[in-house]
Amino acid sequence: MQTLPATQKMGAPGTFPDMSFFDIETGPRGPYEVTITEDDLARWSRIYDDRNPWYTGPSPWGEPVAPPSILYYPSQMFLGRYLIGKSPQATRMGGFARYAMDCIAPIPVGKPLLVTGEVFDKFSRRGRGYVQYRLEASIDGKVVQRHWKSWAFGLTDEEAAQYPEKPSDPRDDLVGDALATIEPLRFTVTIERMAEFEGPGERNVHTDAELANQAGGRPPLAQGAISFGVLSRLLTERFGANYLEGGSLDVRFIERVYAGDTILARGEIVTRGHGVIRLRVWCEKEDGTRVTVGTASVRE
Repeated sequence: MQTLPATQKMGAPGTFPDMSFFDIETGPRGPYEVTITEDDLARWSRIYDDRNPWYTGPSPWGEPVAPPSILYYPSQMFLGRYLIGKSPQATRMGGFARYAMDCIAPIPVGKPLLVTGEVFDKFSRRGRGYVQYRLEASIDGKVVQRHWKSWAFGLTDEEAAQYPEKPSDPRDDLVGDALATIEPLRFTVTIERMAEFEGPGERNVHTDAELANQAGGRPPLAQGAISFGVLSRLLTERFGANYLEGGSLDVRFIERVYAGDTILARGEIVTRGHGVIRLRVWCEKEDGTRVTVGTASVRE
């Protein structure tokens, strides 16, 4: 059984082929195995400046558990080492569009997890190609997390015409006034954190100022998973076990974040009842620009 890395890409740069929209086929993936080690915990904690004592000592479940967002890389790597945002002829870049995670049970440390997945849809929308897929991680037959992802790829008009055109996904936006506001979490996105997220030897628009400037005259671009992980850290700190066991997070990435930006992770409780609290959540820059928006739930 192939083993997937827990917190970084497979192998060294150049040892695996790039994956494009056209390389990804629909159908099942796996099974794979992944084990969260103490080194993985330390790496993820450094990236997100997350010092929760449950990650290194006793937790409500007895043994240490991992941050909920730590399975990001296994949910990428079962497709391939890279996801390339545009075809050789394309003029429009794509990117990470949406990411949802169900936290069914805490992630154990040092125990093998079984990972299976499925690419369930490929289509075009407004001149971009979309790949949608899901993943399930389990231990001893018990599911601990489910993930759902949507990636957009730049296509030419001719390429897009080869795929069915589909409308936007339904949005489960919460409406209504907030019942309560949770204390925000401030986080500065540094190029050091972005480089550690990418892993040793990676040179791209996330880690290299020169390449980022050539690509668009901007500072290095932050990975969408940074704001996802910060929101997950916010929910863990504010709701604890009620998020790690029975919570969920579903976000869309709507604006770019760059090295040096400070973001605020925020949330509002909108409904509560029948044992569930539902929240609006988002990340915003210091000027109030929202960069990541979505919903979350925790046990009441």
